[in-house]
Amino acid sequence: MSVRALTCDEHGFGSKKEKCVVCDNWPTRNPALLCNNCSFGSKREACCVCSKWPGKNPAMVCDDHKGKCVKCGTFV
Repeated sequence: MSVRALTCDEHGFGSKKEKCVVCDNWPTRNPALLCNNCSFGSKREACCVCSKWPGKNPAMVCDDHKGKCVKCGTFV
């Protein structure tokens, strides 16, 4: 089971919310995901870019990173 990755206000604001959180390409149309290991406990609430707390904006990825954990790169 995968968990939707989140970003903090700094990394999920304005045009940044349209960019891939892994490679900064855009436009993105895919939800960023975290695998079970990378989303354990409070990590699921932290920003997937900088790990600041709290993350509350949905993160996005480009087609190249679709279906992969944004933290460790494993397929979810």
